[in-house]
Amino acid sequence: MHSCVVARLKKGMREVDQMTTWIIAGVNRRDWLPPELLPRFVSFDFKPYTREEFLEVAQEVITAQLGKSPDLARYVAERVVLRAKDIRQAIQVAKRADSLKEVDRCLRVRCKGLL
Repeated sequence: MHSCVVARLKKGMREVDQMTTWIIAGVNRRDWLPPELLPRFVSFDFKPYTREEFLEVAQEVITAQLGKSPDLARYVAERVVLRAKDIRQAIQVAKRADSLKEVDRCLRVRCKGLL
């Protein structure tokens, strides 16, 4: 948390406010940040999903956000977890497929570069 002064200046007008500012940042890899920035942030490490957690989260996201059937969502999650535990990849596959056959085709052909 940091306190700062924000000034808005226009011709014939001046506004000054003191504000409390929070800076929130996220990175996938801490080693990409310059070392001089690391002490300025509180660091949280998140554990990767277990297989069961991935299946549950992927199914929920695919049904809630994309409106796909629970059976299709479960099938997509089970197929993607064999390659990666990345929800974004499961969403990309689900967006391209409306049937189990299309999921397999997508994973075999179109989505080859995704996983």
